Amino acid sequence: MLALDGEELRAFSDVGEVAPGGVARTNLGAVFATKCPNNSRNICFWDEASGDRKGVARLPEGGSFNGWMDERHFLATVPGGGGNADVVLMDLTGRPVRTLAGGPAAELADIPLWFTRK
Repeated sequence: MLALDGEELRAFSDVGEVAPGGVARTNLGAVFATKCPNNSRNICFWDEASGDRKGVARLPEGGSFNGWMDERHFLATVPGGGGNADVVLMDLTGRPVRTLAGGPAAELADIPLWFTRK
């Protein structure tokens, strides 16, 4: 973890590749997300201060973590049939809650999407 001036504040080993979204305040505490080191289909949530693992969510086959929606949900892109994909709201266990957008996968990968709670 780096400070705004680039100075290293702390480092965590063996947590996997960092996912987008930075540190978020969630029901698990203040966590950052990574692709789990032992299974890239899983997203691991790590305590931002201690580096302790706080939770794991299973993504659908080919899915990717796209950041946080709120303290209980994250966004994931999930491939569908025929070259399409969906942006899905998921809970902290990886259970799909609601599909928020869908369309051709190539276009969804190239455009920014913004969502608000209400």
